[in-house]
Amino acid sequence: MLYGAKRTENKRGVEYTVQTHSGNAAEDTKTWTCPFCRILISKGTPHVVAWDERGSDGRRHFHSECWKKFQGPML
Repeated sequence: MLYGAKRTENKRGVEYTVQTHSGNAAEDTKTWTCPFCRILISKGTPHVVAWDERGSDGRRHFHSECWKKFQGPML
């Protein structure tokens, strides 16, 4: 479940929409792979969801610390 207010962040000239995710609302088998560190984000782990101009189809889930380090672009 996305629970934080949407905000905009700019990384290397690319504008991203960013929102926090509780990780609790996912199905029991749902996991995400962080595109920065390539480690799984399991259910119940708070994290960040970010997307660029492609919209929600380009949405990616990052560990919160990984998002802080990420400099883009999303592939």
